[in-house]
Amino acid sequence: MIWKLEAQWEEFIERVVDQYSDEVFRENFRLARNTFNEVLRLVKDRISTADMAVGHHTISAKAQLLITLWYLATPDSYRRSPPYSGAISFKIFPSTIGAIDGTHIPIPQPKDHGISYINRHNYSSIILQAVCTPDLKFIDCYAGEVGSCHDANVLKRSPLGNVLLQGPEESFPNDVHMIGDKAYPCLPQLMVPYRDNGHLTRMQQNFYFNLSRARSTIERAFALLKNRFRCLQHLNVLSIEWIPKYIVACCVLHNICIENNGAPMKHSRSIIIKVVRLGILTSLN
Repeated sequence: MIWKLEAQWEEFIERVVDQYSDEVFRENFRLARNTFNEVLRLVKDRISTADMAVGHHTISAKAQLLITLWYLATPDSYRRSPPYSGAISFKIFPSTIGAIDGTHIPIPQPKDHGISYINRHNYSSIILQAVCTPDLKFIDCYAGEVGSCHDANVLKRSPLGNVLLQGPEESFPNDVHMIGDKAYPCLPQLMVPYRDNGHLTRMQQNFYFNLSRARSTIERAFALLKNRFRCLQHLNVLSIEWIPKYIVACCVLHNICIENNGAPMKHSRSIIIKVVRLGILTSLN
């Protein structure tokens, strides 16, 4: 029976998926067909067929990747992603490399230490912390902290936080910095709003407004990510160890979609992302 299921997948891909128009393929799997083929080329040697083996039969790397993309994009029957309409520029804040924020990824409540996963909105979640550029691409991602963890503590525990607190000069040369909301501490490399005590000057109010507008880029990036890969609206994965990897994999694919926009992939090695423990997006160069 399992072998028949595997055979049905291969037959379905050959007879149905391979006949999809480019538009239908992209609608179902979120990647243009030529981008999918390039991603497959990059990962096929790393996909373990042993894990998918059934007797003497295995599911092909192509089928595994298609199944994965289908799952990430389609937890239900609704498939609509908001149009990508560009991003707000950071030009008003010179030397800003990105906007930072955190977002909650809903998950089933774990059996162990389940209370710690409940966030301020009263549901269980894993936190994704990310930094994005004006074009909504992620340049740093960190996932794995429990939902009850405050944004400032997530930053402190992340590799990016270690850089900011211990040796920022090498990673943030020439006075470059990030922007964030009031949940984060004000640091030389992290610009946050003034505390609004009701007595802000006109200049401070203008700064507050412009910073909030620029920082909204990360909120738009999260919205685009979750609508493109709708599994992140409720990640029904029981293994806590695997959840950060799912999340960061979606971030990687999100970058690929934006970078290529349906065109053939260029400089493909530059978007190979190393996913390590707790789901850290460690290289974009």
